[in-house]
Amino acid sequence: MVLQAKNPVIALLLLVFLSVACNNRKSPVGTVSIDAKAIPMMHTENVSEVVSDSGITRYRLKAPVWDVYVDDVPEPYAFFPKGILIEQFDSVFNVDGSIRADTAYNYTNRKLWRAVGNVKAVNLKGEKFETSELFWDERSGSIYTDKFMRAERDGKIHAGTGFRSNQTMTHWRILKYNADLGTVAENDSTTSRNKDTTETGE
Repeated sequence: MVLQAKNPVIALLLLVFLSVACNNRKSPVGTVSIDAKAIPMMHTENVSEVVSDSGITRYRLKAPVWDVYVDDVPEPYAFFPKGILIEQFDSVFNVDGSIRADTAYNYTNRKLWRAVGNVKAVNLKGEKFETSELFWDERSGSIYTDKFMRAERDGKIHAGTGFRSNQTMTHWRILKYNADLGTVAENDSTTSRNKDTTETGE
């Protein structure tokens, strides 16, 4: 399936939810409880969808499992229990941006995404982000978390609690910085030294 859209990021993430989208205007803050007894209205495995920008395939969404819940839940939501991967391509189909997570939810009424567990992203600038939970509010065009965030930019590590960004993650800030974590090279060297020490017992 190919979707044409002026904003391919939004189009990609909306692509698989068109069948259950609603107009309910609830607050985008927070999430709903998940009923373990609820049965998905639709269950799909090995999902792979692409989106086109100006006639050229730019993005791909992949997920081992995609479930859609509509009945017997407080509000409709889509669930990716075995993880999700979104990749962005350049003009010759090289991957130049991506986001992945162990689990993902989309609360379709509120147009709110929640990625949970080993959330890792890379933006178009090559900046890298790691956190345990990340939200994307489609209505406000913002990405945020109140959890610990680790970011790499220009070879330096930025880390702290709380994160706010635009939806392309090209303009972002960490709310409460931790102590200076140095550079990526320094941290890689420290990790290597610690591993050697552990393995040799020194």
